[in-house]
Amino acid sequence: MQATALIILNYNNAEATANCLRSVRTYNSARIKTIVVDNASRPEQQAALIDVFHNEFGTDAPVIDETAPESRKALCGHDAALLLRSVNSGYAQGNNAGLELAYADPDVDTVMILNNDILFVEDIIPGLLDILNSHPDAAVVSPVLYKKDMQGLDLNCARRESSVADLIRTNILLYWWLLWNYQPKKQYILADADAPASGVTPIGLPSGSCMLLRKDVFARIGGFDPATFLYFEENIMAARSKALGLQNYLSLDHRCIHLGAATTSAPSQSSYTIMKAGIDSSRYYVEHYSGASWPMRSLHRLSCLFYQTLFRIQKALGIRRRK
Repeated sequence: MQATALIILNYNNAEATANCLRSVRTYNSARIKTIVVDNASRPEQQAALIDVFHNEFGTDAPVIDETAPESRKALCGHDAALLLRSVNSGYAQGNNAGLELAYADPDVDTVMILNNDILFVEDIIPGLLDILNSHPDAAVVSPVLYKKDMQGLDLNCARRESSVADLIRTNILLYWWLLWNYQPKKQYILADADAPASGVTPIGLPSGSCMLLRKDVFARIGGFDPATFLYFEENIMAARSKALGLQNYLSLDHRCIHLGAATTSAPSQSSYTIMKAGIDSSRYYVEHYSGASWPMRSLHRLSCLFYQTLFRIQKALGIRRRK
């Protein structure tokens, strides 16, 4: 019986990873192998993660440095492996490091990317596997995500693809939207009045926090583009999948909690580093994957500079979101 490899990326939050692992253990009947990737956490957090890992999987489960010659085959013959990285190079490269372990293990045929702020509340993997097997054109199959305590949907789990014009508009207006707590709903499929309530529906962009793919499809897509540090990974994957004639799907009959989605709008107090990572990823996506014309790419670059300038002004003046 083939296994699903769960890839869980950790960065300075061993407690969240422990909670995620416990929820999977509580609500799972599928055969799984777990790959935890530590993205160069602080020493005390890395030590805490190793304790969590050993408590969950036993002291025989391999804990291995990414630079070790045998690191790529760390999962082979085991139910779990912890990969320790020396540099935090972001979401894409961290998950790619985990993917290398999954690729090398012949027991693994499917891969689930799972953020450590996801909590299982039901046994979703068998059902998602059934959907994957019944949809030969599937790239990603993912569940519906709910906010903490199942209080409302995380609308990011089912999105339409954004045009470059949409991205430009967001860069120009986002600061104003944040000030007034306004959230445009055009992008969110489940915000529609006639959105489906059950079954399987095609979507443009899944949430990168919980998504299931066939291992061979992941390899054909090329994993995650290592040029991004954070954000727009789903947009890039969708573009690569579409080029292969593949479709992303959402199962409305399978649910889990995304703790990072306590609100679906990003706070205006986000750090400059995080904001800059998003802007850089947006520019990279537009330049390399959107197929936009030179004038549209130029307008997008200008809109990014506009938003960065407003962000600096907002931070300098101490302006906060309107409550």
